[in-house]
Amino acid sequence: MRQLCERPNSQVEDRDRGAPTLVLGDVSVGLVTSDDRMQRWLGRMYPASSPPGTLDWLVRIVFFPPRTRPVAADLEWVARSRGRVLDIYVLGDSGEDRKVLVNVILHAAFRHIRNVARKSQFLMHGGLVLVEGMGLIFTGPSGVGKTTFCRLIGEASLGARVLTDEKVCISKTERGFEVCNTPLGGDMRQNEVVWVPLTAVFLLRQATEPSVRALRLEEAISTMTGQLTPEFRIPGLLSDGALDVDLAASASRCVPCYEIGFRPDLSFWPCVELALATEKEGAGVDSPK
Repeated sequence: MRQLCERPNSQVEDRDRGAPTLVLGDVSVGLVTSDDRMQRWLGRMYPASSPPGTLDWLVRIVFFPPRTRPVAADLEWVARSRGRVLDIYVLGDSGEDRKVLVNVILHAAFRHIRNVARKSQFLMHGGLVLVEGMGLIFTGPSGVGKTTFCRLIGEASLGARVLTDEKVCISKTERGFEVCNTPLGGDMRQNEVVWVPLTAVFLLRQATEPSVRALRLEEAISTMTGQLTPEFRIPGLLSDGALDVDLAASASRCVPCYEIGFRPDLSFWPCVELALATEKEGAGVDSPK
């Protein structure tokens, strides 16, 4: 077991540069833990390691003598931020709950890093599809069929590329809103991060017949804010859920939002193409006849 809690330094060390690494937005984050079994699991989940000098932040997860705590939300946490190193101290069991545990820590770390760097970014549930340089988000409540929807697109010859089916990072820039995939969960996630202009957001709804309609502004705001990732506070880390809401509401005012009714086949794709075509023409959109 690594003696991480005895390392007071605030800089990323050479010994940490080979750590499992993922990119959150535009920041590379290394992951090190005091639990050897969990470290091996992280290596399988995030096999990419950072070359010297390219690791932006390091997250070190330190476990103290465990208790039996089956749910991550019931664990006791505290964090210490020093420079670009985040030490997360966890009192509890890292056993079968480690996937949920790491997911919670990474979401909290993302918000902390964003706030430290003053970035206008937020995480949102949704699949991201790249079509002719345009970023399309497909979102909806859990169980609506985001993964099925993305898999249908990915398996078809539509000239589209599925970047993720689970979580996206949206950034407000001088050019407008941009979006990228994240490696946080999902069946179709990629470790390579791709940034693209955010062209449209589609709210998925299961239906017997395919359809598409433009959402009213209040519906668009509800869609974007309703699919934000939950805020989980860890003492010692900066968190600002209100900023997430403000950014999502701002995006919904600038980015066209649609509701798309679909059944589990490719009959929905003409509805997507219609929405994109009408955006280029600046016209309204109705379901294709």
